[in-house]
Amino acid sequence: VEFQSLSATGQYYLLNERLYSMEESTNLRGDGGAWLPVDGFTVITGNESIVSHTNISPQSPLFFRGRGWLQDQ
Repeated sequence: VEFQSLSATGQYYLLNERLYSMEESTNLRGDGGAWLPVDGFTVITGNESIVSHTNISPQSPLFFRGRGWLQDQ
């Protein structure tokens, strides 16, 4: 799984930083499957870089999602 992290740039983002995290779950249906943080990928500062994670878990199936948000600096 990989994505490009983008920084918060522009006049409307002067006091913000863009952060990302990656989460995993064994269930996409929402009936009890919790989204849990992926170790080492919980607070990633956007800096125009590619963030990459290789799943080494033997658990199958395993689904991933990314979260992004703005935070005051």
